[in-house]
Amino acid sequence: MTKEGKEKLTVGVVTALITGVLAVAVALLTKAPVTYINLPDGQSVNADEIAALQSENAVLQSENAALREGLTAQANAVPETTLPPVIEAPTQTSVKTLQYFTDAVTVTDAHNTSCYSSAGSNGKRYFEKAGSYFEIFGKQYANGIKWQVGGTGSLSVHALNGEYTYMEGVLGHIDGTNRENGVLQVYYDNELVRTIQLRYDMPDDLLVLDDIGGVRQLKFIIPEGNQIARYGFGNIKIK
Repeated sequence: MTKEGKEKLTVGVVTALITGVLAVAVALLTKAPVTYINLPDGQSVNADEIAALQSENAVLQSENAALREGLTAQANAVPETTLPPVIEAPTQTSVKTLQYFTDAVTVTDAHNTSCYSSAGSNGKRYFEKAGSYFEIFGKQYANGIKWQVGGTGSLSVHALNGEYTYMEGVLGHIDGTNRENGVLQVYYDNELVRTIQLRYDMPDDLLVLDDIGGVRQLKFIIPEGNQIARYGFGNIKIK
């Protein structure tokens, strides 16, 4: 190496060293001084690191407080009440109870027939006046029908209009009338459905018609006969 080259090399090395020293010096001069805190056990810790940890801890505590507040608010919140659907009670079909036949059903035609109602005739045809009654085996009936056996017989026609399903009443010979037997014919809508023997010594039997559902017209007929007697259908009830 030439003398000139060696000199250049030396100058470069010196310059580099001086630059490095200056850089270290600048760094040392510009760096903030580090503060240490002495602990009771003789150790020391960096105050800046402690401050950073305390700041981070404060942030965490703030976040935890917000979380607890949110959970508390959620727990105390009144839940939205969802009411069950309103179920309407089914419409109840009216249940008919037994009522007096002569009060409920219209007599549309009659022959040798008397109808009785405790309420009286109220202007209705074929009805006896209020307070009237007939007797079967000594028992009085103020509601019912009285027919004639013998002579030209009897007829009574009643409008049910399909509104009833059941009727019942006491059938028997009326006290104090002739001892004549006969026949009672029962028609549903002009169709003969039952024939009942009438005897003057018959007990006061309960006649039940439990198959009148849908029947629009109920008809009772006692054909012509000889000696006239009376039979009654008392305390008739229908539903």
